[in-house]
Formats: sequence, C-alpha cells, structure tokens
Amino acid sequence: MPELVQITFSSTEALQMLKEEPQPCVFTGRYCECRCEKTKVVTTYLEAPIELRFTSNPEQSDKSFKVALGVKVGTMLKGGTRSRITEPNSSPNYLLKESSKTYFNTTRIVGTARIGVGHFTLFGTYQFTSLLKAGAGPQLKPYTIGLSFGGL
Repeated sequence: MPELVQITFSSTEALQMLKEEPQPCVFTGRYCECRCEKTKVVTTYLEAPIELRFTSNPEQSDKSFKVALGVKVGTMLKGGTRSRITEPNSSPNYLLKESSKTYFNTTRIVGTARIGVGHFTLFGTYQFTSLLKAGAGPQLKPYTIGLSFGGL
C-alpha cells in the first residue's frame, strides 16, 4: 500500500538554487504524520434499464398494488476518489482528488425491484458485478434500499 511522503524545503533554498548554476535538485523527504479525515468514492455511469411492471388494477393505479422487477446495464463514464488530508500543526487541509477508472470495473449490471401500494413504494437495487477489479481491493457489491413517494 502506498504511503504518504512529505517533501520539504524552504523557499529561500529554492531561490538560492535558482540563482546558482543549473544543477539537479535533491529533495529530502520524511514520513508524514498525516491523517485522512474523509474519503469519498465518486462514480458516474451511463445505464439502460429494462423493467417488467405489474399493476393489480390499472384503472385505479393511485390505489392499487404494484410490483416491478428489472435490470440495469451500464458503463462507467467517470470514476475516482476525493480525500481530505490533514497534517498536525499545519493549516490548511489538503483535498486530494484522483480521477481514474484504473481500479474500477467499467461494466455494471444491477438488479432492481419495487413493490408498493398507491403512491408509496419500497425499492431496492443490488449490483451483481463487483465495484472494484479483481486484485484491486475487496469485492464490493453495492446495494440500495429505500422508500419513495409518487407511485411506481
């Protein structure tokens, strides 16, 4: 796993090196005592949904029982992470952004289910493909469960 390394040199040293003859710069580093406060994974997909719906009374759909089962197939457009990093006795905090699809599976297959009565619906999704590529981390299969208002 990569470690954070802080490279330090003062601005007076940099100015002195610029005034002298051009020569290779040598940076000395030390291990950083940084803390990662918060990390967020961001993904953007283009998806095509396919869904089968059933309504017990199509004439009065506002009061009837409804069920829907489906699948969404998609491809990743963008993926990455954002991390807030703090260093002791230092201000400001740093925001590290990495935009790369290297570690993500770019194909996504998600199963969907919805069940409801009238305008209230319970919904759920489960991703059949792993979020990360094999060997890039744990096998994550995201899911969602929620309640919606507005019908099926």
